[in-house]
Amino acid sequence: MSRQEAVPVAAGALPGAVLRAPVTLQQSATVFVVYLVLGWLGITYGTIGGSSLSMLWLPSGISLAACVRYGTGIWPAIWLGSFATNAPFLVDAAAQSPVLKAVLVGALSATINTGVQALFAHALYRRYIADGNIQSARAIVNFLFKVALPPSVANMLLLTLLLGLAGYFDLGNVPLALSVWIAGAMADYHGYFVAGLFGITWMNRATRQARRPRWRTMVLPLCAVLVLLVGVSVFWHRAAIHLVTMLGMLAALYWGLRAATGFVLCASLALTAATAHHVGPFALNDNLGSLIALLMFVFGLGVPIYLLAAHRYELMRSKQELEDKVAERTSALRALNQRLEILSNSDGLTGLANRRHFDAVLEREWRRAARDGASLAVGMVDVDWFKKYNDHHGHAAGDACLRAVAQLLAAQVGRAGDLVARYGGEEFVLVLPGSTASDALELAHKIGAAMQAAALPHGDSPLGIVTASIGVAATVPSAGQTAAALVQAADAALYRAKAQGRNRAVAAQAGMAALAA
Repeated sequence: MSRQEAVPVAAGALPGAVLRAPVTLQQSATVFVVYLVLGWLGITYGTIGGSSLSMLWLPSGISLAACVRYGTGIWPAIWLGSFATNAPFLVDAAAQSPVLKAVLVGALSATINTGVQALFAHALYRRYIADGNIQSARAIVNFLFKVALPPSVANMLLLTLLLGLAGYFDLGNVPLALSVWIAGAMADYHGYFVAGLFGITWMNRATRQARRPRWRTMVLPLCAVLVLLVGVSVFWHRAAIHLVTMLGMLAALYWGLRAATGFVLCASLALTAATAHHVGPFALNDNLGSLIALLMFVFGLGVPIYLLAAHRYELMRSKQELEDKVAERTSALRALNQRLEILSNSDGLTGLANRRHFDAVLEREWRRAARDGASLAVGMVDVDWFKKYNDHHGHAAGDACLRAVAQLLAAQVGRAGDLVARYGGEEFVLVLPGSTASDALELAHKIGAAMQAAALPHGDSPLGIVTASIGVAATVPSAGQTAAALVQAADAALYRAKAQGRNRAVAAQAGMAALAA
């Protein structure tokens, strides 16, 4: 691309069609300034000395990245950047009105750039990278061949026709026109290839890794080695350029796509500047041949590095998805196990703890009381005349009666650490850590009073309501005693309550010493 034909481009937009906030003045100014500076750098340092052949047009890729980041609402800044960059180089001293001609052709060039490379590339980007994730291998390939290539070719074709018709070169000279078109399209594509992917990956939050690289220990040494290799390849031995590929592979393998795009951009800038000044491994006698050799190397360097970084990302994503799935299933299994544990420790009818859970809690509390020298009480509760209740009201009503009694017991035994469990049939059991015999007996009287207040009908009871007999026993565990003996003492007290006429609470007559093993 000649200096006169060095017209910038814009490109793509963020896929997914999410609603964006309006582009701010600061964002537009930033894009305009960056566009202007990079255009000047491309013309000053990317054009082969002694010719008008530009090897790298960075604004094409930056325009694409800006549209991807800010949306197509950024196009006025791109248009102004294109016009301001190219109009000064379109002044034709031989024209009758050089400035007016430069303004008109510059405006048309900027319109072509914005319309083709901004809007057209934006449509292609949304179509072929629909999910907005540029990190996959398929997205990289789509970007290189379906997003960046068509706008480069079409835009430069229109610019070649425009500049030829405007008299900047002889359009009838077909070889010259073809060389202008091909060279300009390659320079634009070169900008997409290095600056476009770099800008998209670095401005896209989705490409940011959870663990950021340690810049001082990773990236800075990488850049230093890159500069060293490029310097060696330019000024000493050209064979050292092959080490650049190896270093790029390491960058892609260990640091991902962001590091890979930064590496390729740095290598491309260094080699382009060297070639433009007729030094380095790609400085040939033929300017077009130098451009082709440079682009072939950059393309051969970038494609495998990009794809390696993309495959690294896909492997990491698959690994993360697998870990997430394992964690999800582990969590579900843990919840299921907890549910099973609850079910295994609960009584299906009343929802209270079952006999199995009661035995485990009693043993645990017994050991704790023995260790701390604390008192431990147990209460046995039996619903009076329950068999007659079932015979009179039916088993369904009997189940409802047991559930009601269970709720009443749970409401009365509300102290933290206490346990109410269904012992079997119409029997319930209480575990009361830290309670003495008098404490347990007082609680038993409260339970009896609550049952009388509830006044659950019992058609075959002498009292006409559901009542309960309760036996309690307490002790401070000592050597030779067992938890089973404490339960036996409470059970004996229960039978004494029944023998005395039911509907009452009785404490164990004998101490635990009498029940010692």
